[in-house]
Amino acid sequence: TSASRPIETVNIPPIQESVSPQPVKPASQQGNTANVASQVQGSNTMTLQQYEDRQNFLRAKIITAQISFTYAFDDPNSSQTMALEHISGIKDVALSNQIELDLLLQSYALTTLYFSTTANQREWRNYENWLSLDLNICDWKGIQCDAARQHVTGILLFDNALSGTIPPEINKNAFRNLETLDLSSNDLKGGIPETIGTFSTLADLWLSGNKLEGTIPEALSNLVSLENLDLSSNSLSGSIPPLIFHVPFLESLQLSSNNLSGVLPTDVKRAKRLRGLDLSENQFFSPLPEEIGALHELTDLVLSDNKFYGSLPASLGDLVKLEYLWVDKNSFDGTIPSGIQYSSRLTSLDCSQNKLSGSIPRELGELNYLRELFLSENNLQGTIPSTISEIPNLEQLYLSNNDLTGSIPNKIGFLQTLKQLQLHDNRLTGKIPREISEMSGLRILSLAHNELSGNIPSSFQDLTNMTFMDVSLNELTGSMPNGVCDLRNDILDVLVADCNMVECSCCSACQSHSLNHPTPVTVVSPPSAVDPNNFPTTSGLTGSYPTRPTPGDPNNYPTTEGMTGSYPTPPYSVDQNNYPTTEGMTGVFPTPPNTVVEGDDDVLKGDDDNDCGGDDDCDDDLLTETVGDNDLLTEIVGDDDCGGDDD
Repeated sequence: TSASRPIETVNIPPIQESVSPQPVKPASQQGNTANVASQVQGSNTMTLQQYEDRQNFLRAKIITAQISFTYAFDDPNSSQTMALEHISGIKDVALSNQIELDLLLQSYALTTLYFSTTANQREWRNYENWLSLDLNICDWKGIQCDAARQHVTGILLFDNALSGTIPPEINKNAFRNLETLDLSSNDLKGGIPETIGTFSTLADLWLSGNKLEGTIPEALSNLVSLENLDLSSNSLSGSIPPLIFHVPFLESLQLSSNNLSGVLPTDVKRAKRLRGLDLSENQFFSPLPEEIGALHELTDLVLSDNKFYGSLPASLGDLVKLEYLWVDKNSFDGTIPSGIQYSSRLTSLDCSQNKLSGSIPRELGELNYLRELFLSENNLQGTIPSTISEIPNLEQLYLSNNDLTGSIPNKIGFLQTLKQLQLHDNRLTGKIPREISEMSGLRILSLAHNELSGNIPSSFQDLTNMTFMDVSLNELTGSMPNGVCDLRNDILDVLVADCNMVECSCCSACQSHSLNHPTPVTVVSPPSAVDPNNFPTTSGLTGSYPTRPTPGDPNNYPTTEGMTGSYPTPPYSVDQNNYPTTEGMTGVFPTPPNTVVEGDDDVLKGDDDNDCGGDDDCDDDLLTETVGDNDLLTEIVGDDDCGGDDD
């Protein structure tokens, strides 16, 4: 058909086919007017006068159609001027044919987008066929069209190194049938153009992962067909326009990781089709409105890391399809709503790092699909309800840093799928249930800083998947079971106990028990012989040893520049037991090496990852590869979190 006929030009030579052809530059970038004139006059099919007449005609059409405004062409170097120059040289397009003219006007808007988002001559990552002179625009990389190849329906240029700004030419007058606009994961700056709010067919608008600024345009509430709106991970500010929640088909609203503030408007109740709402990592400062319970289709509610306050509304129990409820890192107070069990599809509940009080609802045991329960760092009181042991698929249970009392329920061993159990920093009493050893998949066990008594169960040797165990700062006695020590030679990387009360020659670290001020004592095994080169390893320590000691000089230890913590004193003689202490340091000395470790570019272990002494992922929190979560498990060096830092 005429609509799919190849587009050619006369004054610019056609591009050679390749995987990623270089886009043709417009006349304004190729040379001066005289140069352009010579190219056009040299053509057998278009004179300079014809070219100028064609350009004037197209300019008038563009302005009349309100794709661009007149002032956009005042600057000879503007994206609009360059795009106009480019399309004016295209031949074999009958301007009297409305279908072909529409295609040419869409080509103009796309060409404007290209020149607006190649800031400082920085090319896109993939611009295959863009500005091609012999291909329909439907063949340009990231462009989708309807079956007739007459109208653009999708612009998908995500993760393509776009920079600069989004031009106002992205509007309904240029693209009457546009359904998807995806410019996410680029380097776009400036504001969101109001013209994006003119589309009547747009269903998906994805602009996340850029550097967009300013406020959310209220014009976006005019997108009557919009289903998915993702503006996350930008630098947007201001409040949420309440009318956004009036968009009739809105299913997903993602606004996380911006600088948004204000309140969550009660208009939220109007978004009857909403399934996902993510407002995390902003500055919202308001109660959570009771109207949130009107969103009966909601599956994901993520409000983490804001300044929400007040009580959690009882209407949360009306969200019967809810699967993820994350309200952590806010200032919510009051109790956990007992009606939460009516959200029977919940798989992840995170209420940690708030000011919640009262007891843990027994009804949580009715959440049969729950896999993650995070209630740490609140003011919760009372006992651990035994009903939690009835959650069949629970994998992570975090109840640490509360004011819980009583004993650990023996039935906790029923949690056969549990991988992480964190109960540290409470006031739990009684013995450690041997039933914990029935959790065959348990990897993390943190019971530190409670009032537990008795012996450490010998059956813990059956926890063959455990990589971290901290039972320090309790009232435990006896010795560490030999079977647990055997695990230290296999998979158990971190083992911490009260070495003053529990005999533990295999512990990686000890915590001395004091009612007021627990004092960390790092276990450092002395070398097997008087060998000045036989220094303890520094696996897991922050910083590095930049220099090597001089052999035969017992006082010449490696320096600790750049390390967290310090060696307060060197030994005074060749004494195999007289090593510097490591109090206050991040990390532990698990074993002494046989030879001195040379200072490489990482942390003395010669690994491939620039840090963290030999592990392969180096998380944000714990010291070893096996403990990669966001809620530290132990007080190895006596503080409340991550061994000396605050996160």
